[in-house]
Amino acid sequence: MKGAVLVSLSMVLPALLGLLLLVLGQVPADRLYAALFAPDVSSIGELRVHYSLIPRLAVSLAAGAALGLAGAVLQQVLQNPLASPSTLGISAGAQLALAVATLIAPGLIGWSRDAVALGGGMIAVALVFAFSWRQQFAPFTVVLSGMIVGLLFSALSAMLVLHNERYLAGLFLWGSGVLKQYDWEAASALLPRLAFLLLLTVLLVRPLVLLGLEDGASTLGLNVLAVRTAGLTLAAGLAAVVTARVGVIGFIGLAAPALARGLGADHFKRQLFWSPVLGAALLLITDVAVQLLDTATAISLPTGAVTALLGAPVLLWLLPKLRIINKPVLSSPRTGHYRIGNPALLLALLFVFATAALWLSLSLGRAPDGSWQLVRGEMFEALLSWRFPRATAAFAAGAMLAMAGTILQRFTGNAMASPEILGVSAGAGLGIVAALFLLSAPSYWMLTGAAALGSLFILLLLLGIVLSGRTSPNQILLAGVALSALLSSVFAILMATGDPRMMRLLTWMSGSTHGVTPATAMGAGICAIIIFMLAPLFSRWLDILPLGQDTARELGIGLKLSTLALLGFAALATAAATLITGPLTFVGLMAPHLARQCGLMRALPQMTGAALSGGMMMLFADWLGRMVDFPWAFPAGLVATLITSPFLLWLLSRR
Repeated sequence: MKGAVLVSLSMVLPALLGLLLLVLGQVPADRLYAALFAPDVSSIGELRVHYSLIPRLAVSLAAGAALGLAGAVLQQVLQNPLASPSTLGISAGAQLALAVATLIAPGLIGWSRDAVALGGGMIAVALVFAFSWRQQFAPFTVVLSGMIVGLLFSALSAMLVLHNERYLAGLFLWGSGVLKQYDWEAASALLPRLAFLLLLTVLLVRPLVLLGLEDGASTLGLNVLAVRTAGLTLAAGLAAVVTARVGVIGFIGLAAPALARGLGADHFKRQLFWSPVLGAALLLITDVAVQLLDTATAISLPTGAVTALLGAPVLLWLLPKLRIINKPVLSSPRTGHYRIGNPALLLALLFVFATAALWLSLSLGRAPDGSWQLVRGEMFEALLSWRFPRATAAFAAGAMLAMAGTILQRFTGNAMASPEILGVSAGAGLGIVAALFLLSAPSYWMLTGAAALGSLFILLLLLGIVLSGRTSPNQILLAGVALSALLSSVFAILMATGDPRMMRLLTWMSGSTHGVTPATAMGAGICAIIIFMLAPLFSRWLDILPLGQDTARELGIGLKLSTLALLGFAALATAAATLITGPLTFVGLMAPHLARQCGLMRALPQMTGAALSGGMMMLFADWLGRMVDFPWAFPAGLVATLITSPFLLWLLSRR
């Protein structure tokens, strides 16, 4: 464990040195002791040290340790290296609660902002538990339920922000994780709560270790359901307490356990020790760097968003050492229980439904006076040039994202895999941000070209990782997560600045088909058809690779070639869809699960069913977004999240 010690010291020592410089910038050296323990009330510098810098140090250490511990517990309970506190939707629930309270009951914010945030986070956890109870908290169900609840709450928050920008713009700052302190209240509240939760975690160490034995845990007499419940509750409590006090700091819970494993913590007990240590060190050095930047340039950045800027490169650097990773569980024991006997009949039925949905989206709409109207004849032809491009683009984008999601989930064997994990969507967003800030008045085509360049840049990085020999699915997913977190942190920082240009990025990220031209729609349709026709070439690989790398080798499948081809194909499909309607990755996550829930278990039928389902999902979402608040429009991506997530949660609860 020398590596863990060295990495921890390499972060803690520079952070303490930077903190000392901050302190000495406020008080002279001979007043240092007094500033720490008995500040002179007439000295502003001593008061800042005693009531701001030192409490902020305590909060950053406690929050980083708590999030690292929560991530380690969650990854052990769910047996998934991509699990983190955000898996349970805690951050999204807290942010939604604050948004609703700000608009409806602002008095609650004045009474206790922490209580509102904590309540929202725990409501999200309660929903995840409710939908996972019937499956006895099976890892697959918990992971998927948490992802759905988190995405649902995030979509509701984004919807409120888009229509109440004046009142909710400040939530961007809180949602990016702010550690500024003005007294000892937050530290005094955090430390005893976290100490109590840490003690409970220590008492659960042995059951959690046995839980990693999977089937062997029950044989040894372990109550798997009780241990999972206790572990999930503890992790949720740790994350909720931190989120309520300092906002959303999501990357620590994922990065700290991954760093611990990469540095040699191959046993869960070691991970349980080093994950909090590395989490605290990572958050501390990030926060000190943010304070030094603020002092030198007067640029104040949210610490939570900047964390990924420092942690993601470290995670990428450690990728070759991430050999010992818990095998992710794709499904619960009952996932494959239902299998349809004749997939062709179901696929034909889905095709008929898709055709009917396309016709309805073109025919049924609102008249200028707001009344509903089913148009025909000349009126239909007149409106076709307005409605057909958006409908075509929405269906094509949904189908391409669904196929990309199916490929990623089958290839990696991970239920959490989705197009956004590759980072290609975030790369497109980076290109758009660059165009917004470098060009005075970028046109639609300029933004599209910039998005294409950003997606290409991230794709080349991922392909370079594959060509370097890191062909493990978990390594590729972690690389994509690190790149996505890195770029998302840039977006969060820019959002927190309040720059009005970033609202255009928010609209694009929400998945709006506004501005789609006939040429763009035609290009989208052609891309979708080409990708659909090429998909059967990969069906054999996707049927065999989930059986394991050893089995694939024995059957003559080249792992590097298949990895390169599947990753490149999924990334290109994602980029093509992202350039049309934004990062509508919820479809890429949910559509494969919908197809599987319908009994489509083989690769090609599942891809086809997912493509039709994803296309219909986006088609209906785009139509509903244009009609529900006529003449205003809701972004299709947010509407797709709102209408699909409750249905999928219901399906999960009925399995």
